[in-house]
Amino acid sequence: MTIPKLGKIRGYLEGERVRLSQELKVAEEQRNTIERYYLPREKTEAATQILERNQQFVLTERLAGQLAEIERALEKLDNGTYGLCDFCGHPIPPDRLEIMPQATLCVICKATREKGKQLDINVHK
Repeated sequence: MTIPKLGKIRGYLEGERVRLSQELKVAEEQRNTIERYYLPREKTEAATQILERNQQFVLTERLAGQLAEIERALEKLDNGTYGLCDFCGHPIPPDRLEIMPQATLCVICKATREKGKQLDINVHK
């Protein structure tokens, strides 16, 4: 990749890091508020509160995962390995990086990893 493109990618990733950090902070505060202040008065209310807590947990986990991806991509930019697959070491196609600058796996390794997760899930059923 050319240096100007890397600068543009770094700018995008750093902007995403700030945005996701802010969203994660708000989501964690909301989750903590829900956990601290909600005391169920009725069974229906308790079910609603459990649902809200679960949704907030899923949101914070998703945001934390996205933030970790951004941090990893920035780390790779800093150490000169941006654009190389974390698993196989082969170059990640520029089209993939343009669509998803935080990608750290090539398409084949990503698909293999996702298939492995599905297999692990099926094994436990």
